[in-house]
Parts: sequence; structure tokens; C-alpha cells
Amino acid sequence: MKNILIKTFILILLTNKYLFSNDINLENGFHIPINIWNINSKDDDFAPYFLAESSMLIFNSVVNKYSKYFYSTLSYQTDSIIYFQKPIILNSNLNKNRKNNAYFCLIDNKSAFVNSNSMFKNGNFINIKKTNFERNAWTEPSIVPEFHSANFIGHPAISPNKNILIFSSNMHSNTNNTTDLWSATLQSDGSWDMLVSIDELNSNGNEITPYFVNDTTLIFASDGFEGKGGYDLYYANYVNGNWSKPIPLEDINTEYNETDPSIVLNYLIFASDRTGGKGGYDLYYAENKETYKEEAEVYKNNLSISATNYQLNITKIIEYNLISEAIKNDTNINISNDTSYILSPSVIEFKVHADFINNINYKLFCDNYILEENNINDSVFNVRFTPKFFLVDSCTLQIINNVDTFFIPLEIIKNEKKEPKLHNENNNTFYKILAKYSNSNDFEEINKDIIYNLKELLYSNKKVDIFANSNKIYSYIIDALNIKNINTNFIKTNNSNIIEFRIYKNIIKD
Repeated sequence: MKNILIKTFILILLTNKYLFSNDINLENGFHIPINIWNINSKDDDFAPYFLAESSMLIFNSVVNKYSKYFYSTLSYQTDSIIYFQKPIILNSNLNKNRKNNAYFCLIDNKSAFVNSNSMFKNGNFINIKKTNFERNAWTEPSIVPEFHSANFIGHPAISPNKNILIFSSNMHSNTNNTTDLWSATLQSDGSWDMLVSIDELNSNGNEITPYFVNDTTLIFASDGFEGKGGYDLYYANYVNGNWSKPIPLEDINTEYNETDPSIVLNYLIFASDRTGGKGGYDLYYAENKETYKEEAEVYKNNLSISATNYQLNITKIIEYNLISEAIKNDTNINISNDTSYILSPSVIEFKVHADFINNINYKLFCDNYILEENNINDSVFNVRFTPKFFLVDSCTLQIINNVDTFFIPLEIIKNEKKEPKLHNENNNTFYKILAKYSNSNDFEEINKDIIYNLKELLYSNKKVDIFANSNKIYSYIIDALNIKNINTNFIKTNNSNIIEFRIYKNIIKD
């Protein structure tokens, strides 16, 4: 009788007319999923959650073996693509070291549920905890008494009207310790009660990561319904007080794992460890098939693009002389650095998969410039990059056929590599290092940015010329750097502010 009353109450809550609704029809299916390349990393990326008001996607990524929250802003949308900006780590106590907080579910504008560790006598367990938005940051999660248990209780999903919470737990599990989907109902005092297992959606396997699509539709992952393999995604509808039989998302599921569903506009975003990604779990998006587009999609489905690489690595090499920042910041001293750039790869090969390769055109945009444009007459074409575009912030390949326009973003990874520059004079090869001298009490402090590298070069070479204003300064430098056992030569100069080191490189003959 209790379960009947609970189901009746849940039905009333779920069918309130003021609920928001994602305008997406799961029965229509989805187009081929696309890897969100500029968000994903070589480690696991998972748990997407879209904040519609701010067009922000919050998700988790593994950094140094620990889960961290990141966010990425939705930049633009076309008929067939959504593009997110480069992710930024969330400035929040949610990212405290070694906490491994994960997943995110908004309660209201000032609070959210997350997965977080709770410590018990018999070990640590994932529980649902609450975080609040205070002083422009999310606080460290606090215990929610109803979900504080020496069991796994996680993956929170709140119904659109905020009164029903569905989550994954191994409470009252069988000997296999599998997880099921549970529901809880919000009480008038703000607590959660009437925790009940959703028998219609549970199997002998594991059910995880639920997500409310709209008033009465739920997507979740399961490995217990004899799907294509691993975890697959399913959806179910709440009708007449009961959940329908789970229906697989056939266009999404593979022999690998698909979990963590979320809806962004007209797209399904999910996590998968399928082949072809960056590594571990990656985030993918798939556009919902709309009825009025069926005729056009016949051609669209016959065209897909793959590439040998989706990353451009731009390395800026500063061939500098180990110049102290203290000197660079001195407006009376003019010091310039030599720089060069390396781009890798300089060519990316794209492969076209289509029934007919004709009337297809591509354009490569680097920032707002068209770097390359051509018609595709072969199943394989190469895109080349030139030096003048090394410093761009974004590159996008645009593919145009008779029906649609596709956008493929290329990830730009910028690095900076500093190398001491070798000089040649009278057949001698040496490094030139400039440090600033104020007085004998602060030499190491004002030059601390180069001291380590300076000492490394001194210890690995056998001869150094020191240009200084006086023998007193020279003697102090010898003591400060502890280089008494190195062949040193003092050369007096008129500049009292700069100490110049010329460290001669050892030449090792075979």
C-alpha cells in the first residue's frame, strides 16, 4: 500500500504544468555521435551537466588521478554542430585536492547536489552531498542526512519541478552488490523521504547516471538489459503511475560503455570509452533526428569525415640568455629576446566517407582568416598550415555539401619552451646570462627566477667569465653561488647594476 501511495504522489509531482521541458523527441533517434575534441583530455572526461541560463557545461575530468570540475561555455550552434570553448578548471572548494568530488545536479540558483566521499568506520563511500553558491564560488559539499550511509548513494537527478530526486545506490542490494535506481520525494520541511527502489527500471545488473529529459522521461545507463555491450543508454516514460519498460538508444549504444547522459538544446551529450577518442572516457554529442529533416538526412548520413589528428601543437621557443626578470622590468635597460615557433603537425590528413564524392567543398578557417579552400575530388585530402598562422587561437574545418554545412573544430595547444642561447666568439661557445645587482643582501632574491638554471649551467661547465663593477661584487658572487672550485675570470665593467656571466660550454670529443 505504501508503494502505491508513493507512486501516486510522484505522479502528481511529475505532471505539474509549470515544469520546464527539453524540446527533444527520443523516439526519433540520433545522428552519428561526434567527439567534443576541444574539451576532452587523454584521461577520463565525464558527468556533463548543462546550465542553460549561462550556456555553461560543467563536467569532470581526471587530473593527476583525481576528479576535478571544469566548465566550458557554449560558443555557437549551427544546424548540425555545437561548439564549446576551451575548458577552464572551476575555481571552487569542489576541487579540493584528493576529494574526487564528481557529478553535479542543480537544485536552484544557489545550491546543487554532487557526489562526494563520506568516511565511515568500515571505509569511504560515495554519498550525495549538497554544495551552495556563495561569494561567486561553490562551497565544499556538506552532508545530507537522508543520503549519509555506508553505501554507494550517488548520481543525483532532480525532476524539473525539483520535487523528485532519482539516484543510483546499492542499498538493499543482492550479494552481487549491484546498483539500482531509487527515488526520493521532497517534503515540506525541505527533507527527502519516501526512498523507494524503482523496480520497473532495475535489472540484475547495474543502473547508474539517471537524467530527467522532461516532465516524465528519464534517461539512464545500465549493463543489465542485454544491450550491445558494457553500459548502454536507455530511456523510459512515466505513464499512469508507472515507468515504462526501458528502451535502448540504438543510435548511441556500442559494444563499449555509454553513460552520463545530459541534454543540451537539441543534442544528447554522454560519456563513452569507445575507440577513436583521446583516451579513457570522452564526451560526445549527438543531434536529435527531427521528423521534418528526414529527407535531407538521407544524404547527410552518407557523409562523414575522419582525421589522423584533431590537435595543433604550437610551440613558442624563446632562445633567451637567462635574463633576470628584474633586468627586463628595468625601463633603463633594453633587452630583447629571440623567438621561433614550431607547429606540429604541419599537415593533417582528412578522409571523406560518402557514397559520392562530388560537390563537396572545404574551407579551413584560422581565427577569421580562410587559410585554405578547395573542392574535394578524392576520399582523402590534406590540409596544410603555414608559419604566419602559428599564433591563432582557433582553427575550424568547414565541410559543405549539397544539403548541409559541417564544422570540425581543431584543438589548438600552445606551449612555451625556454632555452639558453649559445653564443660564439673567437671559436669559443658560451651561454650569456644577465643578472641584476642591487646590494649584497638581495642578489639571490631579485634574481631567483634564473638562479636555479644559472647554478645548473655553472656546475655542468668548467669555465666562467664574470663581468662586474668591482672586485668586491665579484667576490660576493663567488661566495653566493658557491663556485670557488670552478675556473672563474673577473672582468671589470662600468655598469654597477648588471652582472654578466659567460659560461663556456664543455666540448666533449669522441
